[in-house]
Amino acid sequence: MVWEHILDIVFEMRAKVMDILDASNKILSKIHKKYEIKLSRYDITYSPEKYGDLSLPCFKISKELNKNPVEIAKELEKDEELRAKFKDIKAVGPYLNFWIDYEKALLEIVESFRTYGKLLIFPKKRTKVLLEHTSANPTGPLHVGRARNPIVGDSIARILRAYGFDVITEYYVDDMGFQIASLVWGCLKYGFPKEESAYEYVKIYRKANEEIESKGLQSEVLNIIRKYENGELKDIFERIVDAVMKDIIASLKRINVEFDSFVKESKFVLEGHVKEVIKKLSEHGLLRRDETGALYVDLKDICPEITKGMKDTAIYLTRSDGTSLYVLRDIAYHLEKSSRADQLINILGEDHKLEGTFIRRIVEILGGKPPEIVFYSFVSLPGGKMSTRKGRVVYLDDFINEAIEKAYEELIKRRPEMNKDEARAISEKIGIGAVRYNIVKVQLEKQITFKWEEALSLEGDSAPFVMYSFVRAKGILNKLNEDLLDIRTPSLEHEWEIKLLRKILQFRDFVEEAALTRRPYIVAKYASDLASTFNRFYDNCPVLHEKDENKKKTRAVLVLLAARALEESFELLGIEMPEKI
Repeated sequence: MVWEHILDIVFEMRAKVMDILDASNKILSKIHKKYEIKLSRYDITYSPEKYGDLSLPCFKISKELNKNPVEIAKELEKDEELRAKFKDIKAVGPYLNFWIDYEKALLEIVESFRTYGKLLIFPKKRTKVLLEHTSANPTGPLHVGRARNPIVGDSIARILRAYGFDVITEYYVDDMGFQIASLVWGCLKYGFPKEESAYEYVKIYRKANEEIESKGLQSEVLNIIRKYENGELKDIFERIVDAVMKDIIASLKRINVEFDSFVKESKFVLEGHVKEVIKKLSEHGLLRRDETGALYVDLKDICPEITKGMKDTAIYLTRSDGTSLYVLRDIAYHLEKSSRADQLINILGEDHKLEGTFIRRIVEILGGKPPEIVFYSFVSLPGGKMSTRKGRVVYLDDFINEAIEKAYEELIKRRPEMNKDEARAISEKIGIGAVRYNIVKVQLEKQITFKWEEALSLEGDSAPFVMYSFVRAKGILNKLNEDLLDIRTPSLEHEWEIKLLRKILQFRDFVEEAALTRRPYIVAKYASDLASTFNRFYDNCPVLHEKDENKKKTRAVLVLLAARALEESFELLGIEMPEKI
């Protein structure tokens, strides 16, 4: 209770800062208080620069009150309580435009930054979120085609944590499906590799898969699955899975992705959870059995809206021999994790949409929490789609190494005097940042063809471009010895001073939107736009050589806040800023 009281005080103080998010909330609060109408954040828009900072279209209020929107705008324009919160308010037809007092806002954000040391301050939410992502099969190293899931998942987790949620990230380890059983079959037949790594195990997996398919030996793999579900071969499965997962975890750590917990799929078979699911589905009258004895659920019984045009609507839960299929274990997993969090979020490729819809509905029917599913399209290289099973892959580790090497070559070309060890350290941040940024900056529904010339460009929408802007800002700050936060009378006259502050004041608003929509590209876009705005400010508003001390102090503070907003944006995307570039 004491801690919650402290948090309430902290966020009451932070709310005094008039940034764009606070301004929007004040408008929404006033509309609710005055008219008893609840508007959403999306009912307030950004104004064109000459028309203020925010704009409220009054059409929705008009519809609720059955009143002319022009009259509503004029009425609100005269509201003294609302006017007291802004520098100016003007009605333009059915629109109400708001101007923030920039000097006051700058002083408030400086005081907040002095107190908390960061710009992103959000109230703690009393909601525990369990976010599952990546969950790649442990049959070999991660390849680039799978890289979007961990990067998107980790970025969303970081954004939600910053927004105030209690977030647990989890990796669901498929340690007993047909693919891993095929690898076990291969190890039992060919022997275990001398070096038990993901790179050696994947060679056995491919060899085994080729022989199983060419000779029709699937029944032998199914027999291995039967034995495992009956408690046999446990040590062999664990030996292989743990060795491969060790390398997968190490690869993910290289791109700054780590997990709070790991859950093995086999748990839900060996501990009887799948039998409970079968029992519950039977009690609900949803379980069906085909002529071979395999159990299934008909999609028409639970999701008739998505079955139009489908010839086969059966979702199988078991094989004819009674062994479980992935979807049955997945239902058990979701019912179990429903007890561990208030909200479930899954990050899945677009090819899982049918299965995801099925899982959501079944879990809801059985009394669990249906997961929110964030779908994404896939990453490819100019060479095309990748497949671990067929050996058409570019491994994530090799991809990271190439990113770092290309960044190093470019850095040495531009800075030949730089110490080689220092250049290597900087290149690692640039290379990994370029990979993460170039993947996360694209809207999730769009496919990505990764191109080095875009990812490592110092111009345009790229990590190095944002990093370069940050380093520029730090270069200015490192040459200033004064207390930059000791400012009392800011001077904001130049258009690019105002544009930069305006962009800084939008930071929390964009982060909230990214958190609420689960769209990390919004943060990437903000960072890129802020970097562009800062560079125009840099070109037009000298800091170190400004003779007017008050102007110099004001610009120095803007540089400090811009640098911090860039750095915090990249922290949300799992990207470390270099000190040099």
